[in-house]
Amino acid sequence: MFAGFLWTTLTYLAAFFLPFAGSLLIPLTPLPVLYNYLQKGRRQGTIILVLSWGVVFGALMMAGAGSSIPLFLLAGLAGVILGELLRRSLSLEKVVLYPVLVFFVTGCIVLLTQSILTGRAPFAVLEAYVATGIQDNLRVYGMMGLPPEQIQEIRNQLPELIHFFSSIVPAFVIVMATVVLWLNVLAGGVLIRQHGGAYPDFGDLTLWKVPERTVWFLIAAGVGMLVPAEPARQIGLNVLILCLFAYLFQGLAITACFFKRKRIPPFFRYLFYGLVFAQQYVALTLAILGLVDLWVDLRKYIVERGGPS
Repeated sequence: MFAGFLWTTLTYLAAFFLPFAGSLLIPLTPLPVLYNYLQKGRRQGTIILVLSWGVVFGALMMAGAGSSIPLFLLAGLAGVILGELLRRSLSLEKVVLYPVLVFFVTGCIVLLTQSILTGRAPFAVLEAYVATGIQDNLRVYGMMGLPPEQIQEIRNQLPELIHFFSSIVPAFVIVMATVVLWLNVLAGGVLIRQHGGAYPDFGDLTLWKVPERTVWFLIAAGVGMLVPAEPARQIGLNVLILCLFAYLFQGLAITACFFKRKRIPPFFRYLFYGLVFAQQYVALTLAILGLVDLWVDLRKYIVERGGPS
């Protein structure tokens, strides 16, 4: 229990207090909670989480960063929810999407509550949060040495940027939550199996496909973006982002199938996956590849290296 408590607490503290490593650790903060919950059981896993929360929340309050507490609260709850769903041997889609929906609905409730308390429209409250985030990023860019001319150019376009990013917040939240939970589920499987624990078998994920009916949502999103009304365009844009995100996963499955059958070394695999997250053009290309796979089964053309053919 002490080892689990130490791992969880240090991960949380490093995610906040380490400038560069923190950005890499924040998406993996549910992982220690998930591991403890599955390996040590519900009771010990919950005790470890509560003790870690006590230390981390105290450290954040002393550092004057109480506003970061909800982030680590959500990270711990995400680990617990994933642990409960994995115990039920559900499909990978359900394990990831159920908590995403829970967090999304919770966010909507918090937004509506804030709107009622402040007497402002929900979209105005959302724009205020986005504006604060952009201003914080501009300060970081200044400290990183970005030329003042570029920062001023961004400031000149601030109203348009705030409106645009506010309009895609629903899709952005769902995409980010899905990526974080998906990474933790996969990483949790690797860790637990290495230590001899039981973990659900999701089958060969290189054969995963988006349901064919999803293409109708993509078409509807394109039509919605052509409607002159602003709400219709915003809804269409959010649905388009989510559809392309789903096809990105299908493109990743095709790429993983190629790596597996051609026996590409792990170093080059991880290098490519890093490019997917770092370069949006690579991600967009994979999304288009996943969409094309609906009509052309690309995986049947990938011949296994060393096979009979």
